[in-house]
Amino acid sequence: MVMRIKNTSAVLDSHISSQLKLDASTTTGLTFGYKAGYAQGDSANNLIAAGTVTLTDNTINYIYIKNLDIASSTTVPTTFDDMLYRVTTASGAITVIEDLRGIG
Repeated sequence: MVMRIKNTSAVLDSHISSQLKLDASTTTGLTFGYKAGYAQGDSANNLIAAGTVTLTDNTINYIYIKNLDIASSTTVPTTFDDMLYRVTTASGAITVIEDLRGIG
């Protein structure tokens, strides 16, 4: 079977952000943990260290790469490098995690 790729930039974006996976060992309550990975900068790929972000309760949170770091917001960000996850929270807990890495 031959696979044809029409949009190579989407494949590259997907490969770059595919490493920033959910880290179940550091995700609890309103804390979302992610594993280390690479993000493409202006001239090179840059390592983003594993870490966590604190989410806002009872809403949808967007987790994304901004300025080669991980950020979160309760509104769709207008300036970002790559969207990673859409996370819904309720009553102090994460209820839904949507993986958006490589989409868009």
